[in-house]
Amino acid sequence: MTHGPRSAGAGVAGDEAVSVACVPAFWAGSAAHADATVAALMLATCGVVPWWGPQRRDVTLHAVRVHLLGEVARHAGHADVLREGPDGRAGQRPGDADVSGRTPEGWAAHRARLEEAARRAAGREPRD
Repeated sequence: MTHGPRSAGAGVAGDEAVSVACVPAFWAGSAAHADATVAALMLATCGVVPWWGPQRRDVTLHAVRVHLLGEVARHAGHADVLREGPDGRAGQRPGDADVSGRTPEGWAAHRARLEEAARRAAGREPRD
């Protein structure tokens, strides 16, 4: 499994000549190619990602999928931060149990407790 040249998709994110209208089609084509690749190959299948550099370019499909999972999680988190900005709400809905109700002061106290516990575990003196 070898991906085409880096320039094949690089323009989508940075080339002003690429219109916003073509991005969904590029994404759909990329997703279809990824789905077909995953359906056709075993996770241990070896491949090459040339732009990852000489130390990392030889990979398995498993490594690429794990990398993609991390990328999606990170960028989805970025989108969530942007979504929270306009209205100041966090989580999926008001009162979401997955979101802490701590105030900034509560977070500062929580962080101080964690830092103190980490210092004790490392055998270091707590800060004053």
